[in-house]
Parts: sequence; structure tokens; C-alpha cells
Amino acid sequence: MLIDEAALLAERKARDLNLETVDTIIGVKYCYVSVRGSLGLEAGVSFVPLEDLNCTEPLPEPPSPSNIVEYASSTNPLWKTAAVAYINAVSQYLLWKLNHINEFKLVSLNLIDMLSELIEPENTVVVIGNMEPIVRKLKNTCRELYVLERNPKMRVGENVYADTAAPRLLGKADVVIVTGATLVNDTIDHVLALSSKARFKIVVGPTAGIYPEIFFKYGVDYVASLKVVDYEKVKKCIMLGGGRWNFGKWCKDYVFSSK
Repeated sequence: MLIDEAALLAERKARDLNLETVDTIIGVKYCYVSVRGSLGLEAGVSFVPLEDLNCTEPLPEPPSPSNIVEYASSTNPLWKTAAVAYINAVSQYLLWKLNHINEFKLVSLNLIDMLSELIEPENTVVVIGNMEPIVRKLKNTCRELYVLERNPKMRVGENVYADTAAPRLLGKADVVIVTGATLVNDTIDHVLALSSKARFKIVVGPTAGIYPEIFFKYGVDYVASLKVVDYEKVKKCIMLGGGRWNFGKWCKDYVFSSK
């Protein structure tokens, strides 16, 4: 599975680079993990699926090379959330501290601004996760727009369905835009497999900060995520219950293309 492959990469690179886990913060909306190596600090964040956390065991230890594969492959959503944040932190270290960013095509600093260029009027678009800014941008710009959402409390707006409708809708999509939260709930492989006929696929959000090459290997065309810039402010915001639109001002957005 995609997340397991990402965990193996993070384990190997963290050991090779002797990366130390500095902070592991689990807030009510996001998880924050930072790592430190010889070139300094880097951080990753991950969506916390509160609706899935009933009766879950807490982390035995902060994520590290010794447990990251176990956490990432776990059915415990809290462990997996921390695993994704750790994988993102290691991935961001590779991208920005080791300049692996130069190995990828940086096409934009903001996905919202790109959408008008990517989406054609005759397209059918399916959005996985009711990401309101993206959905708002897409309204009246394509022939059909469907939104699939796991959380019943987030199923608001027009043409918003439970994610159980994915097999019915993804097969006719020209464009699929997928929340990075699918890494946490283990649905990303299923979503990408159902989207094989789409003209292009985008994975988006703070949780989508894993090494882009892994996404591209699984057929993703664009990866839109963010790099934490002010570590202390983002960490404090998440500790105090903040979400993406609260801590995003202390981050830098990016979009990588596989093409």
C-alpha cells in the first residue's frame, strides 16, 4: 500500500540521516511531528480523524525509525495519524534540507489559483473530502461536480455524498481531487484505483506532505501540500486546537507535477 511504502522510505532515510524526533503533538484537528538532523529542524502535520478515535490505544512512544512501519500499518487511527505526520516530517527534510525539491517540477505555489487552468468546462470533477475552498472555486466551472465525504457532520452543500458512493462516481470523473486525509484512513489506494480513467488526479492538503515520488508512482499527477516555516507558531496553534486555515499562514504552499 502507498502509506506502507512511504513508511519504509521514512524509516530508511531517518536512520541514514540520524534524524531525531523532537516533538509529537496531537491536537483535536491536526497532529504535529518534528525531526532534527545535522541540517536543522523540519516538521510534518497530519489530519486527526476524530470521528474514528473511539476506544483507541494511545501511542506507546513517539514515532521513530523503530516503530514507524508498525504505526503506519496499524488499524489504530491514532497511531496511523502520528505515522503520517512523521513520514511528512522526514519527507520535508529530504525536500527542503537536502534540496530534493530540485528533483521535482514545482508548478505553482497555490493549487486554488491553478484550478481554473486545469479544469475544463466539459469536465466531471469528483472531490474526495469536502474541502470548502476548493469546492467553492470549482462551482460553475465544470459540467458536473460531486463531493464525497466520510464524516456525516461535513456532508453539507450541493452534491455531497458519503464516500461509499465512490465506486459509482469515480469511474466517470475526468478530474479527481483527493484530500491527503485518505492517507490516514487508508482509503487512498482504493480511491486511486477507482480513478484510473481520470484525465488527471490531484492529492491535496497538509497531510499530503509525503515524498512526491511515491504519489507519482501510484498514478497521481499533482501533489499540493505545504511546508511548515514557523515551527513554534504552527506547533502552538495545533496544540491549542487550530486547523489548516489557522496555521496555514505560517506555512508555504507548493504544487509538484509528475509531468
